[in-house]
Amino acid sequence: MYRSDRCKQIDDDTFTLKIQKDRDFRILQLTDLHLGFGILSRGRDKLALNAVRKLIEKSKPDLIVLTGDSIFPFFPRSGTMNNRKQANKLMAFFHMPLREFKEAYEKMKLGDKSVVYCHGSIAEKHEYFGISKKRGTFFERAVENGVIKWMFCGHDHMNTLSLVYKGIRMTYGMSIDYLGYQGIWKSHIQRGGTLITRKTDGSVDIRMVPLGPVVSTRVRGVKKNAG
Repeated sequence: MYRSDRCKQIDDDTFTLKIQKDRDFRILQLTDLHLGFGILSRGRDKLALNAVRKLIEKSKPDLIVLTGDSIFPFFPRSGTMNNRKQANKLMAFFHMPLREFKEAYEKMKLGDKSVVYCHGSIAEKHEYFGISKKRGTFFERAVENGVIKWMFCGHDHMNTLSLVYKGIRMTYGMSIDYLGYQGIWKSHIQRGGTLITRKTDGSVDIRMVPLGPVVSTRVRGVKKNAG
């Protein structure tokens, strides 16, 4: 665990981070690296680690957040998070998307104007969302308490969608994976990171940081501006 005057560990699961108020704070979300650390995966591992280096050099973050599946194969862990009321608006990072992410996407496709499209797309086959079979209450409680305003996930490597639903912006981080999906090393539209900038006025800017020149933005239910 990295320690400094601004970053201190409280216990095995908690640390505090002091953020300077006089400048923007940049967070780089990286997800689904799927490093194999084996003889056969050495070449793809090198591609993944080079991708991470390029993203860090490009975005120059103050903090890097990994949202799961850094090693392949992996041993899943689950847990709970208790949220306390605070004056500041908060962010939540986890691996799998919440059920409400798919719910919002389905509503957006039907033209529901309460869902606001921000960027990216759902590029998984059959518009797949890797949501849990169990119905949780995390999103409902976040809406009720009004503290968490941004949620970030990974898990579905081809999905990069970001939208606002019930006052909360949910974002799929761009993935790194060269190994986990069969043939994914040939695909480029999903590969990259996600840069989250908390500005001095408290607002938050979220942008894709693609490794290549092309990203997928095809989303059903969203009309393209006539040009």
